[in-house]
Amino acid sequence: TWGLAAMLTGGLCAADEPRPNADRIAKELTQAERTVAETSQAIIENPKRENLYSRRADALFFLGRFAEALRDYDRLVELD
Repeated sequence: TWGLAAMLTGGLCAADEPRPNADRIAKELTQAERTVAETSQAIIENPKRENLYSRRADALFFLGRFAEALRDYDRLVELD
């Protein structure tokens, strides 16, 4: 079972057992990176659309790119 042993071993209980959420986490990271790319292009085309800054800031925050996310959140407030 996945429990304390999994947490202590970084998610592995045996050498041949993958972490159960690794694929899901990788997919979410890929989606967040795609969101950043797509919203960045959309912002170039529509720099006054508040929702684009919000979406990109959320994706950046999820990726741990906090300074960039903060800049987008600040821009969102300026536009509001």
